[in-house]
Amino acid sequence: MHIEDQTRTNKSQTASINVPTFVCDGTKILHVHDSLFVSSILASPSGSAWNKLVWCRVEQCPKLECVFSAQLAGAEPEGRSSSDVDVFEKLRTIWASHLPNVRYILERSPPRPGGPRHTAFADLTSLHLYCCPRLLYAVPLPPSGLTSMQHLETLKIMWCGSVRAVFHFNQDWVVRTLIGVWTFPELKHIHLHELPMLQGLDRSVYAPKLETIKVRGCWSLRSLPIVAAPRALKCDCEKEWWDRLEWDGLVGKHDPCLYKPIHPRYYKKKLLRGSVLI
Repeated sequence: MHIEDQTRTNKSQTASINVPTFVCDGTKILHVHDSLFVSSILASPSGSAWNKLVWCRVEQCPKLECVFSAQLAGAEPEGRSSSDVDVFEKLRTIWASHLPNVRYILERSPPRPGGPRHTAFADLTSLHLYCCPRLLYAVPLPPSGLTSMQHLETLKIMWCGSVRAVFHFNQDWVVRTLIGVWTFPELKHIHLHELPMLQGLDRSVYAPKLETIKVRGCWSLRSLPIVAAPRALKCDCEKEWWDRLEWDGLVGKHDPCLYKPIHPRYYKKKLLRGSVLI
């Protein structure tokens, strides 16, 4: 499915893309780009789970506020149990870039009492977010939602200045007794760049297969995931940020010995031996 602008005489207009259910149910690739008018992407009123969608890329849409709307999240596809609804179950790659007004990738409403339980992004492997300055978080999750991220391998978020959390739990959904470590068994690559408000990756995240991590300009981030590498994992980051990290002191579980910091070259410049005054 390829969505782009049609010619319009009134450039102040906006548009919502209403896609028929049978089209959503059969789409494998979705590319929305260079639209000055599209403000949201909606499923048909009867709802669609988009469960054949494998690859999604949305870029250069200045009026888009959320990639997928709440109308989609509340839909119950025909033939599904009212107690268990999966959406985007085959989606592997999400690529969103240069979306100045986007606040959510998937906007979802709190579940209704006795309504269906939704699971999203069960097969997601790559999440790439670039230049979305108003984005609040990457994807929303219900209390059991982290089971949906068992296949995530690559996480790249760059130049999204308002992002506070990568995975967001709606306050109405949170179970207060939810404690313990959040495990991402396949996560291998993390790249976080210029996210000054980010606080979302903390010591409760466990990534046993993590291979590379690069952090730049994430001054509110205070801790790193727990890793299980046989040797110290290289962490490419600023020296000032590394020195401000917090550790829980549990030797062998979450301590600086699990990482080897690699700092940019400008930290290694030699000082002048003589006076700069003539």
